[in-house]
Amino acid sequence: MELHVGVLAVALVLSTLLSPLLAFVPSVSEEWVPYLPKAEDVSLSVKVDGDVANVCVSIVFPSAGYRVSDWGEPTHVGNSYVVDVKIERWTGPSAQVITTLSHEYRIEKLRPGRYSFTFSVWGKPIKQISFQIEQQTPTTNTTIITIAAILSSITAYLAWKILHVYLSR
Repeated sequence: MELHVGVLAVALVLSTLLSPLLAFVPSVSEEWVPYLPKAEDVSLSVKVDGDVANVCVSIVFPSAGYRVSDWGEPTHVGNSYVVDVKIERWTGPSAQVITTLSHEYRIEKLRPGRYSFTFSVWGKPIKQISFQIEQQTPTTNTTIITIAAILSSITAYLAWKILHVYLSR
């Protein structure tokens, strides 16, 4: 019985002394792990302005324990653009509040045609959106400059003709 009491006493002393140190040891279960959102939690929208498309991605998370560690850069083959994003979930405690994260991708110098944008996470396609780039009509300034150039050419030709007629007399 004395041996058991001694062992219990030592265990009690050690647990009392070592307990505060355990606060500095991270729990194995608390870490960032890869996460794939559901398609219904991701929304994609596109705003086209001339030859530029701004693609907005919004992701709704069920708690604050999520992060986007890498929003990625769009890559393309032909008219298909793809972005691969890295999303992680915290396995430890987090605030139980619905959280939305958004990011915008600017795709420039697009030629007229139909395009697609695929949002992928950890290499897996989640959602896709299509958009159209229309043929650009000349702006008012372009039209005015074109008309001015034509009128300038006509004026120069007429001046040359008048001068030629005048000098031939």
